[in-house]
Amino acid sequence: MYVYTEYPCILNIIALNDRELNLDNFTLFIENSNISAITRTSGFISNNLSGRLIRRTNTASNYLFPMGSSIGIPRYRPVEITPISNNNNKYSTGFFNHSASNDGYDLNLIDTNICTLNNLFYHNIGRDSGSTNVQIKLFYDSLLDGQYTNVANWQNNLPNLWTKTNNTSYIYSFPFSEITINQWNFNNSNLFVLANPVNEVELGNNVISCFGDTVILNTTNQYSSYLWSTGASTPTINVIQSGTYYVTVTSNNCTSTDSVNVILNPLPIANAGNDTSVCSGSSVQLNATGGTTYLWSTGDSTSTINVSNGGTYNVTVTQNNCSSTDSVNVILNPFPIANAGNDTSVCSGSSVQLNATGGTTYLWSTGAGTSTINVSNGGTYNVTVTQNNCSSIDSVNVSVTPLPPANAGQNVSVCNGSSVQLNASGGISYNWLITNGLDNPNINNPTANPANTTLYIVEVSDGQCLNTDSVLVTVLSLPSVNAGNDTTIYENTVFQLNPIVNNYNTAIWSPATGLSNANILNPTVTISNQTTYTITITDNNNCSNSDAITLTTISKSYSEIVIHNTFTPNGDGVNDIWFIENLSQYPDNHLSIYNRNGHVVYEKQGYNNDWDGKYFGNNLPEATYYYVLTITGVDSFKGDVTIIR
Repeated sequence: MYVYTEYPCILNIIALNDRELNLDNFTLFIENSNISAITRTSGFISNNLSGRLIRRTNTASNYLFPMGSSIGIPRYRPVEITPISNNNNKYSTGFFNHSASNDGYDLNLIDTNICTLNNLFYHNIGRDSGSTNVQIKLFYDSLLDGQYTNVANWQNNLPNLWTKTNNTSYIYSFPFSEITINQWNFNNSNLFVLANPVNEVELGNNVISCFGDTVILNTTNQYSSYLWSTGASTPTINVIQSGTYYVTVTSNNCTSTDSVNVILNPLPIANAGNDTSVCSGSSVQLNATGGTTYLWSTGDSTSTINVSNGGTYNVTVTQNNCSSTDSVNVILNPFPIANAGNDTSVCSGSSVQLNATGGTTYLWSTGAGTSTINVSNGGTYNVTVTQNNCSSIDSVNVSVTPLPPANAGQNVSVCNGSSVQLNASGGISYNWLITNGLDNPNINNPTANPANTTLYIVEVSDGQCLNTDSVLVTVLSLPSVNAGNDTTIYENTVFQLNPIVNNYNTAIWSPATGLSNANILNPTVTISNQTTYTITITDNNNCSNSDAITLTTISKSYSEIVIHNTFTPNGDGVNDIWFIENLSQYPDNHLSIYNRNGHVVYEKQGYNNDWDGKYFGNNLPEATYYYVLTITGVDSFKGDVTIIR
């Protein structure tokens, strides 16, 4: 619905589909605050310098501004505005598919924290009413527009220049990358352009570590190229020698350099002793050497410890703040703890993985010799677990759950433009996989209004298992009908209605007043006042269509038409044209003039007293000619007319 305000206003929705809506220098206001008030496939809204799109908001939701341009290089560069509260606000956006410098916003005037600006396009994003801060997302094509990580905002206050916006984030993606401005308060200008800030690489503080360690030097941020003093060209490098390391980074033609000192102290030589074994119930002494302090994985801090359990014991040996670790394995001979997993279930027709633990080798009752197996049948499955030549057995029960009896219902037919309610059954939740024309794809009985014949597939769940079924909705074409052109007829005279129809079964005219029979295709009509008749036809599929014709009545008065039988088209300005009196009152007429041999020498639809006795620009000879004048809805007149020169 369109409502006139100070600018064009849309109260309901605007469906762009695949079209461009060019606002020129006008403003379009979407009064409907629903986030879905604008829909599109590939269409967009374009504008000239003062044109813009305004949307009303009242929720903290994502409002799309589908801006683009077909001027120059076509671009679709949408903006998404998300208010941080549910208050009433108005926000606007304009898109300009050329350099901001063209409009007086010099891209060479930049703050010191900016390296490069995009010179292909820019946006105008404003808050027209309200006070709510927003999150702004600007979408762009990194392949066509270049790679950018930030947005610059034009400062109206002196000095006029472009400055980097704060509190932003960016995502490189395809087909659109996006830059997000968080908590924007509209305290500055409304002009935004893609930007790359000056690179500020930071390697961090100097590093003191131990010899043999690998020190990772990281540039912390992502750049397009890297050059280390080692010759490496990666974001991070691993160093194992002391020294000073430099890196120069480049991103979007911007460079920065930093350095860091790395100092590596020698490591102590840790020795936890040789691997050993112990029987269950006994203990063994472990003895570590190589440092000044010791820390075992048991928590003990002495060089020697006594252990009675099997396993791997680690010791960390420290000297001069550098540590190294060694380990010793203590082997027991216990029985393994076989575990076949918890009892489980599987949907009919599917499989479930069983996973055994507790040993080094496995043998299932199916004959499989792996720790995991996939089974689809119900029953009890046993597994024998072996380690160090000791074995134990465990089992797991698998039950089979039948699939829900999915039923999408009987196939149906529906007239084009009408709807039908689907009715699926067999489960507790439903998901229609084909959603075209459905009002809700997540219920069992959605209303379907497809544009074309559609096979709808439903996924039925009983809370455990899924099953599918389908139903075919056949869309039937409407019968065609044309009631005929609106016509003027004599009052109280019989007129035949002749509609053009295709594929019909019944026909009904309304109103029935003045009709010979309102239930036939071609009734006659006799009326004294103007009447509009509507014909509704129904085909064998019970699909209906309608059209209307308006009959305007006039009083029948042949005396009004006066046809002269001679005229003198000799160029003297007197009686040079064949004149029919009062014919101008009946513009819906047709005139044909024949010579004595029956050849048409003049013919015109809507004769207006303009025949000068010529045939294709040449004077006809003096003779008597014959005319037929038909006035639609009135009468036909025949006679002769003589040319005298």
